[in-house]
Amino acid sequence: MKSFLAACCTTAMVSGFRVIKKRKPKDISVVCKYLLMDVLLEKEEADGDTEAVECTTEDGRTFGIDPAELPDAEQDDILSLVLRETGEQTILNDDKYHVVSYDLVSRSNETTSLAESESGNSYTLLVVDTVFSDERSASRRSIQKELQRTRNLVTKGSYNEFGLGAATFQRATVSKRIADVARECKVSNLRTAIEPNIASIKAQMYRMMFIPRSGSGDCDWLGVAKQGCGQPSRKPSLTRDCWSMYRSEMAWVQSHELGHNFGIRHAGGFNGKGVMIEYGDPQAIMGNKNNPTLTYSAAARAQMGFLTARSGELVRASSRKTRLSDIRNGKRTADAVALTHACGSCVPKQDSKKNNVGGELFISFGYSKVMVHLRRANNQGTEQWAALGAGQSWSGHGLSVHVCSIGSSVGVVGTAGTISNAKFFCR
Repeated sequence: MKSFLAACCTTAMVSGFRVIKKRKPKDISVVCKYLLMDVLLEKEEADGDTEAVECTTEDGRTFGIDPAELPDAEQDDILSLVLRETGEQTILNDDKYHVVSYDLVSRSNETTSLAESESGNSYTLLVVDTVFSDERSASRRSIQKELQRTRNLVTKGSYNEFGLGAATFQRATVSKRIADVARECKVSNLRTAIEPNIASIKAQMYRMMFIPRSGSGDCDWLGVAKQGCGQPSRKPSLTRDCWSMYRSEMAWVQSHELGHNFGIRHAGGFNGKGVMIEYGDPQAIMGNKNNPTLTYSAAARAQMGFLTARSGELVRASSRKTRLSDIRNGKRTADAVALTHACGSCVPKQDSKKNNVGGELFISFGYSKVMVHLRRANNQGTEQWAALGAGQSWSGHGLSVHVCSIGSSVGVVGTAGTISNAKFFCR
């Protein structure tokens, strides 16, 4: 992402030499609305921060903030902040500020819910294609085709317990060049240009806005979405302003960004050099892989409420043999979909997340592998730590797993405190 050198100094002449005096960073006090977004970068090898906070004042000023500096904030909080200039920019090219101090002014109380009877499903969609004066987004026909694939993926990922509702399609005509609006690719500028041209903008639960990919060359993302505004486990509400924005209409991008609306984060995994990166999980749609066979991981499904702690779904790991059903095929068809193991000592393997100690381990089966995932603490996404074949083992944090066998729809594992004891249960 871009960075810039702030105008931070003055000069003076002393005894023939130029003396540079650094300007003290300026502190400012603001009251603003908190917005946490997740970003899908165009390059799969991307690492580091993929979350951004914009805090916007009533008069439209936007301040970029590191999410880690506001750990207790929730979406749409009104905050009183003292901020300090950093001379840097966020991943979304907003000017970045350090939080000196903050206080909660108010927290949203949801009062407006969608009618449960609406179209048989209240999780409705507003789908917006855009026409700028120089370029247009993907066609409505192309978006609709990919949206149907997205619907199927979401429905299957919920074990047919959740589905996206009816879609209303609109076209937003913007009398500006996308090349001008997308200069530096500030999402706040794009929204400001598009949203006034949308009728009944908050009449549906999820708002999906598609912008031209050509002409928006300063953007290095495929999609960006408001985090956690439309969890399937919560009653739908119009007050959450639940939006996502796309430079690509492909179903895997739609499914990824809607996943962020649903409340799940990115899926990390190891790259070819053995380094954990944010988009590294090869079997997870939240891992940024252009693969129509991918789905949500067991840990993500638990986060969304599609898997719960009960026989045949989520079962605590113990010293025993367990039959795991394929996460893609259904639940309550074997002993468990996933085994879980609380892990207060787990340290994420991605550098930017290592301070977020704790979480929970998930042992699941899919894609002919037994997978070991860490669900990071505080809903900070997942990491795939291992993908095991028959006869392979993994051990760590008081849990050992040995793969007894792998079939077409069931994987059998032994679990215990040590690998030798785990192997014993495979007899």
